[in-house]
Amino acid sequence: GTWDTPFALVAARQGPDVGVTVSTWSEGLWPGSFDVRAGWDGKRPESLGLLFAERGIYRPGDRVWLKGISRYLQLGELRTPPAGLPVQLTVHDPEGRKLVEHTLKFSDFGTFSTQIDLPAEAALGGWSVQATATLGEEDLSLFGSFRVAEYRAPSFRVDVDTSRTALVAGDPVGGTVDARYLYGAPLAGARVTWSLSRTTAEFAPPGQDGFSFGQQLGWWDDEEPGTLSGVCGGGAGEIDPQGIFPVVGGLAETPGTRSYEYTLEAEVTDVSRQRVAARSSFTVHPSSLHGGVKLAEDGFARAGQPLAVQLVAAHADGTRQAGVALTLDLLRREWTSIREQEASGEWVTRSEPVETKVTSCTQQSALEPVTCSFVPAQPGLYVLQLSLADAQGRATRTRTSLYVVGEGWVAWQRQDAGRLELVADRERYPARGVARILVKSPYPEAEALLTVEREGVRLARRVHLVGSATTLEVPLDESLVPSALVG
Repeated sequence: GTWDTPFALVAARQGPDVGVTVSTWSEGLWPGSFDVRAGWDGKRPESLGLLFAERGIYRPGDRVWLKGISRYLQLGELRTPPAGLPVQLTVHDPEGRKLVEHTLKFSDFGTFSTQIDLPAEAALGGWSVQATATLGEEDLSLFGSFRVAEYRAPSFRVDVDTSRTALVAGDPVGGTVDARYLYGAPLAGARVTWSLSRTTAEFAPPGQDGFSFGQQLGWWDDEEPGTLSGVCGGGAGEIDPQGIFPVVGGLAETPGTRSYEYTLEAEVTDVSRQRVAARSSFTVHPSSLHGGVKLAEDGFARAGQPLAVQLVAAHADGTRQAGVALTLDLLRREWTSIREQEASGEWVTRSEPVETKVTSCTQQSALEPVTCSFVPAQPGLYVLQLSLADAQGRATRTRTSLYVVGEGWVAWQRQDAGRLELVADRERYPARGVARILVKSPYPEAEALLTVEREGVRLARRVHLVGSATTLEVPLDESLVPSALVG
């Protein structure tokens, strides 16, 4: 496929030193580690599209309608297969036996459709569908699936109602399970089991564009914090004569002062052992207030220059609250890295973060953003940590980060792959502008090769890096729309 790495072996010699590398050695540098897809040969068409059935599950003997929508990517252009191009459709049962083989043709819109009749003794399980067309010397392939099962429609329905869509830590958690036959009679005496689970959720009050809320920074690296989830309650009982079962789930909790999405799920079993389940979700906040942090100016801050940070306190509905005590701490994060030898004899790098408090600022919130100003003296990764509490004393915290560039040394996180991390100064750019790229260099001084790639290498130049927080400027134009890779 176009994702296969071409084989190349390179050796270099300088005096008594010899270095050898092979293109198939990735060591953490394969394209997926940079969240990009590999495409070594842009001239070969890369198949894209959908192949699906009109519903997901069927009984033996049912008729199945299948539809395909095909496109292919070639040299950066999304194209439609020629009308009338033959496409071979095959259907296999769960045991791999071929049931159907049809020859179809693409329409003017790159689509095709057909129908198949499942035999009365069709095997139960997942069935696979594949469509293949030959374009020049290359194949375009689409894949799909559907399920065949013996099932019967439910004779009753279950609803879970949690009444409120948002709670605050300490509020009682509960709901009701309503079980009724489809004609309306209550399913009295039916067995019900329920569970309550939670997972961390990102939340930002509406109308606060540009402000960061909640935990936007993890502890072990510069990425988003990990997801926390688990089951926090459960029980069983019987549906009462009115078709209702009340659920009491205790008090809401928000470990780590983060917002959570709680899910109440109930399963009801009738006398024929048929089971029907339903669920309902709601958000639990650590406090009735949320703290927002926003840099007054986009992009990187510079060491030795003033940095202005705007702060707000807002309720979950977006209403701002005045008179709330705000504390903003500025922390500088560095990493302590060591090399350790494992039991296998292999040497690995261990990096642990260390956060040092640089300074802090206190303010009273207002209906308009209030400002704290700092002058960071050194380059590196800084953490903005905003703390506040509501009238009931329930605390909440927002953690986000910014990069400060300039001269000086930064102990960045180290990896065994030896890869450099690049950070863009913003997420989106105008078609004609300049992108500023931070190079997290582990060397006081180095020579590097800068490339800009989109369907091939668009720019390549040699650059001289001085310091560990150097920024490079990359000119942009329409040829890089909608995205480009900088390396």
